[in-house]
Amino acid sequence: MTANTQAAISPFQRERTRLEELERAWRSLARSRLGLIGLFILGLVVFSAIFADVVSPFSPTAQTLSDRLLPPFSARALEKGHWLGTDHLGRDVLSRLIYGSRVSLIVGILAVAISCVLGILLGLVSGYWGGWLDDIIMRVGDVQLAFPFVLLVIAVVAVVGGGLWNEVIVIGITGWVGYARVIRGQVFSAREKEYVEAARCIGVRTPILLVKHILPNVITPIIVLATFSVAGVIILEAALTFLGLGVDPKTPTWGGMLADGRSHIFTSWWMTFIPGMAIFVTVLSINLLGDWLRDYLDPELRNVL
Repeated sequence: MTANTQAAISPFQRERTRLEELERAWRSLARSRLGLIGLFILGLVVFSAIFADVVSPFSPTAQTLSDRLLPPFSARALEKGHWLGTDHLGRDVLSRLIYGSRVSLIVGILAVAISCVLGILLGLVSGYWGGWLDDIIMRVGDVQLAFPFVLLVIAVVAVVGGGLWNEVIVIGITGWVGYARVIRGQVFSAREKEYVEAARCIGVRTPILLVKHILPNVITPIIVLATFSVAGVIILEAALTFLGLGVDPKTPTWGGMLADGRSHIFTSWWMTFIPGMAIFVTVLSINLLGDWLRDYLDPELRNVL
């Protein structure tokens, strides 16, 4: 359904259409076991991140040196309430794991949001007007793509400094190219469609034409790309923190937990295994959900799902 057709529908009908669409999406997700597993795991991670102060059994920074390096589910660990053991400073691993999910989700979601906004804006401009604007934007993107993305982020973070918000801004700003290229290609095709020509003929201003008529019809690939990108950014954030370029070392993060455990990897395996598994399971759940979303938004597969 095009944007012009939607404009002619009453608000009640639009609301009913949205509800029907949500119901259809839920039925499709319910038939996808892997998608449901991904949603369930990701929901647990998000819930624990939001309510970390409630569900965490201990303070993530509280140190008890007499209880240091307690193995998970050992008699002494269970007696003290440290289900997943303690680290080299006697801090509860489960509590640090729960609080660490906050940083991973904040960086993953906000950085991808910044990349999406920049990429969509530049892709719309590049694809709609073309010409010298398209050449400039795409050549800047080509120059940026000439540098490996991870090395580029590490270099910029090393220059501007670490910290949560610096990490979010740097990853967000350097990740726009993929979104811009996808939107540009979609806009090249959409700008010649009949509904765009009709909107031009009735005098719709260009910004409104781009935002209300073209963008809703080309946004689907960006939604899928952004979903998978969140998983990649979570891994990148952990890598930066592991290298000492991430957030403050006092802040519990999954990458920081990996860095703390590398010197104890042969004697206290849980210090690296548990945060590593947290990263693996979270990224896997996002990818499983992204696979379902990609299939659901694919017009050729949608009727099958």
